[in-house]
Amino acid sequence: MVEETGPNDSTAPASPSSGTSALPQVSRHGDRLARWAAIALGASLPVSTALDNILLVLVVLGWLVSAGYRTKWSVIRESWTSLVVIAIAVLGAIGLTYTLAPTGEALRFFVKHFTLLLIPILLSLAWTKGERALAIKAFAVAMLVVLALSYGLALGLIPPGPGPLIKGVPTNAYVFKLQITQNFLMAFAAFLYAAYACAANRPAARAGWALASLAAIANIGVMVQGRTGYVVLLVLALVVLGHRYSWRGVAAALLGGALLVAAAYSASSTFRARVDQVGAEWTTWRAGEKRTPGGVYDRLTFFAKTWRLIEARPVLGAGTGGFAEAYREEVAGSDQLVTQNPHSQYLLTMAEQGAVGLALLLGLFYAVWRDSRWQREAQDRVILRAILAAMVVSSLVNSTLIDHVETLFFAWGCGIALAGPRREPG
Repeated sequence: MVEETGPNDSTAPASPSSGTSALPQVSRHGDRLARWAAIALGASLPVSTALDNILLVLVVLGWLVSAGYRTKWSVIRESWTSLVVIAIAVLGAIGLTYTLAPTGEALRFFVKHFTLLLIPILLSLAWTKGERALAIKAFAVAMLVVLALSYGLALGLIPPGPGPLIKGVPTNAYVFKLQITQNFLMAFAAFLYAAYACAANRPAARAGWALASLAAIANIGVMVQGRTGYVVLLVLALVVLGHRYSWRGVAAALLGGALLVAAAYSASSTFRARVDQVGAEWTTWRAGEKRTPGGVYDRLTFFAKTWRLIEARPVLGAGTGGFAEAYREEVAGSDQLVTQNPHSQYLLTMAEQGAVGLALLLGLFYAVWRDSRWQREAQDRVILRAILAAMVVSSLVNSTLIDHVETLFFAWGCGIALAGPRREPG
């Protein structure tokens, strides 16, 4: 087996240039700016979209200033994930030429494709191992703030929203982001805290991180009304425990998940109502009865209508951002709800980019899995597989790659993990 170091397998950043002239000095500063902006991005992701956008600009500017593009490309082309992301961006640009959407709307959706380019940008920076660990810790600490505020809201210690910061209410205690997004991120936080607890040397630190992990799980299960979070939490348990303990870990995750669901269903009226609502809305929709307010009923309706759009344009779809206009035409003259997306990334991709787009989306997920196999460090492998599993499952019932936080988290997390040292088959 021949091992190769990645762009960050060092104790100090490696400059893409050499020499003592002013240009290499600027390049080093640019690379450092991009790395530290990406670290700060970990903290801003659960909190502020405006700050996210500022930090994204700094990452891109730092990457451009750091130069060394030939070296960067040699790193990027080793990653299948990066190559598929570039293909997705190209397809998004092509989709602008035939889209049904107005120009402004189409460009807004194209930016979502562009966000994924953060993956090749991040993995080609000169990271140190400590900096990558700090980026993950920044996200974990930011989620501790979210967790504390959520508990404060639920306990009546913080005034309820909606407001500029606090958006939820005590019976649905989400704070900076909407409930689906908070639960999605909190599921990752729960496992990060568990990992920190296992790695802690001091009993007090171990107990503190373990308590944070349990508090995050309880927050998802009984305090915030986001059913996607329940599924993501279980999927992450399967991935993480399966990675560590093989089939025993998978069995433990399934058993633990079943016990937690049973306990939550018995003890929490909020959890029980959310679960029962799924069956009730499914029955109503199947019977063809008049719409009742509810996310499940609406999703089923959107799925059925979107499939008709796909059948009309099966190869290249309605173009980048063209879903909303195509759907509006489909339901014109009826009393059906008009939606901006079908609440399924797979259906949205097929509706806008046809079979070609779906092939690239599935190719992206496969590429992340393939690249994870060649990361030398176990933590990089498990991070990539956890993010991948969560996105694959969440994308069934959410348009994850057009949501700002979910898209950015996917790109940021993959970029940080893929920047680790790689091993190659010998």
